[in-house]
Amino acid sequence: MIRIICHTNRDEGNGKKWPEWAEQPVMVGDCVQAEGGYRLKVCSITHVMRKTYRGEVEALVPMVLVELNK
Repeated sequence: MIRIICHTNRDEGNGKKWPEWAEQPVMVGDCVQAEGGYRLKVCSITHVMRKTYRGEVEALVPMVLVELNK
């Protein structure tokens, strides 16, 4: 599974619970559905490294930043 971070600048999409994991690589043009059924399309993908904590140890973890829009 792939760790993803979904975000959007659409007002109606903010505050929704978006998926945090993907079963397969996400591609531009794919649809992503929030909890409750609201759907947006992937308009860009950025591979990032984010700090996270595993216990008391700080680690950099690869993730995919997914931007959503209509």
